[in-house]
Amino acid sequence: MLRSEIIGQINIKSYLSGMPILKLGLNDKIFFELSGRSTRSRTIEMDDLKFHPCVNMNKFNSERIIEFTPPDGAFELMSYRLNTQLKPLIWVEVSIDQNTKTKIEYNVKAKSNYRNKSVAHNVEIMIPVPNDLKNPIFKVRLLY
Repeated sequence: MLRSEIIGQINIKSYLSGMPILKLGLNDKIFFELSGRSTRSRTIEMDDLKFHPCVNMNKFNSERIIEFTPPDGAFELMSYRLNTQLKPLIWVEVSIDQNTKTKIEYNVKAKSNYRNKSVAHNVEIMIPVPNDLKNPIFKVRLLY
C-alpha cells in the first residue's frame, strides 16, 4: 500500500424547534494540545476541513469545538480528510496476466477486514481497463 487516507463527512438531518445551539466535540489532536489535556486514547489530525455556514468559526478556531445552529432539513455539517496508516476495510489484490497480444486477464480478489457483524453498503471497486477494449467478459465468483 502506497498511502491511505479517509475522506469523510458528517451529515445531519435536523427538525428541531426554536434556534438551538448545538456543540460537537471530536477527539481532535489540536484540541487536546490547545487545552493542555493528555489522553490515552487515539487522537486524530484532520486536514482539509470544510464547514457549513451555520458553524461558528470563531468558536472552532479558538476552542476547536463545532458550535452551530442547524437549519431545518438535511445538510452536510462538515467534510474532512485524514492521512493515516490504517488497515483498509476492504483489501483488494489484482494480478494481471497478458496471455496474448489481444487477451489480458485480470484476477481481482477483495477481502473484508471488518468484523462479521459489520456491514458495508455501496462498495465500488473500479478497475481501469484499456480504452480500446472490444468484448470484455466478466466472471464473478463470491467466496464466503
